[in-house]
Amino acid sequence: MDVRNQTSTTRTVVEDFKFSERGDKININGIKGHFEAWVNHVPGGYLRWVHNDTFIQMDSGELTKEEMIALARSMK
Repeated sequence: MDVRNQTSTTRTVVEDFKFSERGDKININGIKGHFEAWVNHVPGGYLRWVHNDTFIQMDSGELTKEEMIALARSMK
């Protein structure tokens, strides 16, 4: 916003986005997701998916893979 000239400009930036497809393929209510376990083998890891053009990433060191998937499937 330019207060002196009383103008404003809106700019839109469009980028191609591709999230990491490493890890196990997971079906989350018909949507393709990926689970990647932590390297040090503790419970949990990263769970990623895209729903309605929104990138969602869940990560936990407390929840198990199965608990994270159940939580993701319960989201509306």
